Amino acid sequence: MITFNNNSRYILLSLFLFFFAVTLSAQQSKQIPGVLHIKFSKQALPAIKNSISLQDIGDTEINNILERNGFKDAQKIFSTFQPQDTLGISRNGTEVRLKDLSRWYRVEVASKTDILKLINTLKNNPSVESASPAFAFYPSDTYPNDTYFKSPYYYQWGLYNHSAAGKDIHAVKAWDINKGRNDVKIAVVDGGVDYNHSDLDPGNRTRVIQGIDTGEDDNDPMDDIPEGTETWGNHGTPVAGVIGAITNNNLGVAGIMWNCSIMPVKVANNTGWGIFGWGAGSAFDWDIADGIDWARINGASVINMSYGGEGQGFWENLIIGNPIGEATYNAYLQGVVLVAAMGNNDNNTTMYPAGYPWVIAVGATNQNDQRVTGVGWGSNYGSHINVVAPGISEYSTRRSQNFSYFGGTSCATPMVSGVAGLIISQAGDRGINFTNDDVKHLLEVSADDIVDPQDGAGVGWDAKTGYGRINARKALELLSAPYTVTSQTIYNSSGQLVWDSHPHQFYNNAGLASGNYYGVKQYKVSGHVTFPTAYIANPYVWVREKECKGWSYANPNKELPWVAISNVTTTGFDYETVIYWVGINELGQQISKYWPGNSSSLQARIVYTVIGQSSVINVPQDYSTISAALNAAISGQIINVSNTQNLSGNLDVPSGIILNIQSGAVVNLGSYAITTSGGTIAIETGATFTPDIRLMSGSSVLGLYTSLDAAYADGSDVEIRGTHTFTDYYTV
Repeated sequence: MITFNNNSRYILLSLFLFFFAVTLSAQQSKQIPGVLHIKFSKQALPAIKNSISLQDIGDTEINNILERNGFKDAQKIFSTFQPQDTLGISRNGTEVRLKDLSRWYRVEVASKTDILKLINTLKNNPSVESASPAFAFYPSDTYPNDTYFKSPYYYQWGLYNHSAAGKDIHAVKAWDINKGRNDVKIAVVDGGVDYNHSDLDPGNRTRVIQGIDTGEDDNDPMDDIPEGTETWGNHGTPVAGVIGAITNNNLGVAGIMWNCSIMPVKVANNTGWGIFGWGAGSAFDWDIADGIDWARINGASVINMSYGGEGQGFWENLIIGNPIGEATYNAYLQGVVLVAAMGNNDNNTTMYPAGYPWVIAVGATNQNDQRVTGVGWGSNYGSHINVVAPGISEYSTRRSQNFSYFGGTSCATPMVSGVAGLIISQAGDRGINFTNDDVKHLLEVSADDIVDPQDGAGVGWDAKTGYGRINARKALELLSAPYTVTSQTIYNSSGQLVWDSHPHQFYNNAGLASGNYYGVKQYKVSGHVTFPTAYIANPYVWVREKECKGWSYANPNKELPWVAISNVTTTGFDYETVIYWVGINELGQQISKYWPGNSSSLQARIVYTVIGQSSVINVPQDYSTISAALNAAISGQIINVSNTQNLSGNLDVPSGIILNIQSGAVVNLGSYAITTSGGTIAIETGATFTPDIRLMSGSSVLGLYTSLDAAYADGSDVEIRGTHTFTDYYTV
C-alpha cells in the first residue's frame, strides 16, 4: 500500500510489503519537480492531440503564464480517450455519461517552478477546468490440495484459519457455492505481474491475460522492476496470487478465485523522469490514471489498487479534480468494482483512491480478527472505511517461480477483490443483474462484525474496522436460494421545502457546473416503499447510488447521489433524499431548474436492492421440485407450485408451511402421497392431480367420497381415485 503524508513539497508513500515476515518502513517520495496536470476547457483546446504546444492552446493568458514558467512539453494523459467517448455502456447494459478525460495533459515546465503557486494562478482562468501537481507512487467445504494451503503448512490462514476457526474469509465454504468464472476480469493495476509463474498461468496466457504497461508505454506488463525499498518490484505478483493463483493443482498456494482472468496493468517504470532518471522504479500518477482507464475500456470487472496517497489536498477536493480521481469515477460510472487500500500508517490519515466514496476502502486484520496495529505498522482507519480483510503474514506467489509471505493493506485489498469476483460470478450464474454498488453493499452486509473495545471497534460499523471482516461464504449464500434478490425503481415528485432561498456551493460531479449559486431552495423528499413481496424476517436493503437521483444536505455539495434508508421491516422501508431548485449562478445567469437532473419539475429517483427470504417460495423458479422447496422452507413461508411435478417419494408439509398448488399445475403422485404434520395444503381451481390423491386432514378415518365437500364436512381424510382437476379452491 502506498501512503502519503501531507508536506509542502513532499508526499509520504508507503506500500507495506511483507516478505518472509520482514516489515518495511514507510518510503518517501518528492512531488515530481516541474510537472503538473492540466485539464483544459473545450474553448481553450478545440483540437485533441497526443502532444500539444503553446500555439495549440487558444488562450493568450494561459500561453503567457506557461511560457514565463519555462514550458517544455505537454502530453495527453489518457492515451486512447476521445471527446466522443463520454457516452459509455455500463457493465449491466445501461447508458452512462462519463467525464471527458481527453483534455487532461501532463505539462512539463522549468524544474525550479513553484508548482503549487502556478496551479493557484491557473485555476482562476476559465480555460483551465482543473490543475493538480504530479506525484510518484512507491510501494512502501472444498479443501484445495495446494502445498502451502494444506497441512502441515497452513500458510494461507486468511482463507482458512487452522489455528483460530472462523477468523478468516470463510473461503472453503464459499468454494462449495462458487469458484469463480473465467469471464470475470480482475485488473491488477500495480507494478506488473509475472505471467510466467506456473501457479498464476498454465503457460499460454489464458489466465493472466493480455495487459499493458503504461509506465513504459508498451504492451509487456511483466513484473520486472528491480526490488528495493522504493520500487514496485515483486508487488503485483503477490497481489495477483491472492486473487487468483491456480488452485487445486498440488502446487504453491490457492487463489480466492479458482476461475478468473487476471488483467495485468503495469504502471511502474524502470527509467524514471527526465534525463537523470528521477523516480526510477516508482509509478507516476498519470500512468496510474491511464492504466485504470485502460482497464475500464478493456472490460475489467474489478480493479485492484493496493496503494494510495494524500495528494496534498488536491485529490480529495473534487472541485479541483485530478486524473486518478476522474479515471476511477468513470470506471465506477461504467459499473467497475473499485477496491483500494486504506494505508499502513496506523492512524486516521485518509488515503486516495480509498477515500473516494465510489471506491471500496479496505483495512487489514490479523489472525485473531483484530485490526493490525503495533507491529511496526498498522492498518489505517477513518470515516471512509468499508471493510477489513486478512493482511499479515499471508503466503502468496512471488516472481521467478517463488512463494513467500505478503502483508499490509496491500494484501488485504486483493482479498476483497477476489471475493468481489466470486460475488460477480455467483450473480452471473444465477442470472441476477448485480451492479458494482450491489457488490460493495453485499460485501458490507455479509461481513462479520468485529468488536474490540480495546481498539475502539464497536458493534456495527465503526471507524476502525468498517462493517467488519469480509465473509465470502455468507456473501455467496445471500445470492443463493432460499434468498431472493430484487431491484426496484421508484419515483417521488413531492418535496418538503426545508431551506428557502439561500446561497449554496456545488462541485461538478453530476452536471451542475462548479461554483456558488443563489436563490437555491432545498427540498426534502421522503416516503415509504412497500416491497413487492413480504419477507419472513427483515431483509438486507441498500440503494444503488449511481442510479439514484437525489443529493445530500451538504453545503458545499459534491453532487454525489445520496439516499438515507431507515425503519426496514419485513414489508418495506422509509427513505429520504434531497432535491434542489437552483436560481442563478455567480455570474448572475438564470438557471431556474431542479437538480440533480436539470429538470423543470421536482422528481427524485430511488433505486434499491433487497435480499431476503421471501414469504413465498416459487417452484420451479426458486427450487426445481416440491421436495427441495419443502426441505428449504421455514415456518411462515408459502410454496407456490406452478408447473408439472413428478413425485419421487412421499412428501410431508410441516407446521407453519403452506403448500399451494396453483391453477394449471400438475402433480403426478405415482405411488406416493403428500401428507401434513401441522402444515397446510392449498389447491387452487384448475390444479390437477394424477393418478390418485390422498389428502390428509388429520383424521384417522379414510373414506371414498364423490365430492371433497362431503369429505370435509365430517373431518375425514380424502382419497380420490384417478386423475382429478379441481374446480374449486380447497385447503387441507
